[in-house]
Amino acid sequence: MSSPTIQSAPVLSNESLWFTYLLVFLFFISLISVTLFHHEMWRDELQAWLIATGSASLSDLFQNMQYEWHPALWYLSLYFLSRVSELPIVMQVFHILLATAGIYLFTRFAPFTKFQKVCFAFGYFPFYEYGVISRGYVMGVVCLFAFCALQGRTGKHSLVQACALALLANTSLYGVPIAVAFGIYLVVDWVIVLRAKQGPEKSRILLLSLFIVGLGVATSIVQIIPMPGVAVDVLARTTSKAPQVRETLTAVVRSYVPIPRQDLHFWNTNILDEILGGRPRVGGLLSIGLLGLAGWILVRTPVTLVVYAVATVELLAITHSIYQYSAIRHIGHLFLVLVGCLWISLSHIGATDLARLRTARFTLPKALSAGMVTLLFATHAFAGVLAVRADLLHPFSASKDVAQFLTEHQMTDMVMIGSQDFAAS
Repeated sequence: MSSPTIQSAPVLSNESLWFTYLLVFLFFISLISVTLFHHEMWRDELQAWLIATGSASLSDLFQNMQYEWHPALWYLSLYFLSRVSELPIVMQVFHILLATAGIYLFTRFAPFTKFQKVCFAFGYFPFYEYGVISRGYVMGVVCLFAFCALQGRTGKHSLVQACALALLANTSLYGVPIAVAFGIYLVVDWVIVLRAKQGPEKSRILLLSLFIVGLGVATSIVQIIPMPGVAVDVLARTTSKAPQVRETLTAVVRSYVPIPRQDLHFWNTNILDEILGGRPRVGGLLSIGLLGLAGWILVRTPVTLVVYAVATVELLAITHSIYQYSAIRHIGHLFLVLVGCLWISLSHIGATDLARLRTARFTLPKALSAGMVTLLFATHAFAGVLAVRADLLHPFSASKDVAQFLTEHQMTDMVMIGSQDFAAS
């Protein structure tokens, strides 16, 4: 019976593995610390911290964050941290710990090669976008990787996985569709793959797991739904004309190949935008090609392919609806979904039951598949290096300069009025 893996990682001794992990962690923590503490935090980073520090109680916190369009998990964490100190560096240290935890789960449990793991660890999204920039999205990375790390370790971890998905749904708007899609895999893993082992007790655990995931998703949705009259115009794109659809599809190629420009305004840019010259038709075709290649790799495990398709379609639907807010940090979840599905596909889950669904002639050769994954992760590592370089060379935000100006001129206690949120914050 053929293995569903893309590539078998070389067998290494525990000593060699732990030495590799130690080097990766030390370099990761050192580089991300230098970059993060040099990074000038922008509006959304400090806005969450100001909401936390400015809330006298939990009820105040929920009242103050009603305009945020995000569930409360990140804000709750910052609220309790702000009881320790009001210095925003506390948030940054917490963010470093979360980012490192995500990389630990990936390097320790993901079934990729050492080179692939190193490239991913220093890739654009895990290292820079969800590592250096202090936002709640890093919690989604940790929750997704925790779910994937527990796959293949028998059904007793189902409740823990369900909790991970419930928390994932409460990290951001984009965590909800990802939690729903991977919840499908949780059901299939129990109902189909492990059906021969199912008993009344395990069935109750499955139902409880589904309840936990459903409760987490419902809780998040209730928090995300805006209050009457609050930013209801954000869901402006309700048409599905070809130009809009092609523009939405370009989110895939921008997420899979996130190489930023190297100038003052490098963030949320992509060199592909300049190469394509505003031609969404070409970008849409490239995205379809990338989706097809990803599906070709994942077809070895059809259930994982379904999860990938469901999550990707859901994320693209959100992107299509709130297109004016589809920044790189948002569409990066498309890449996270791909990584999670590759992880599960490589973990041999359900090999016996799914073998009959596989047809060898419809799958890519393992060497070619492995090469494509390596190229993808290496591209992200290159993009991560460029992002760090640009952040170190250019001011990301004027927040530090403004704070210093206000302090030097004894203006910190004055009433300030602003007309635009990006300036007033």
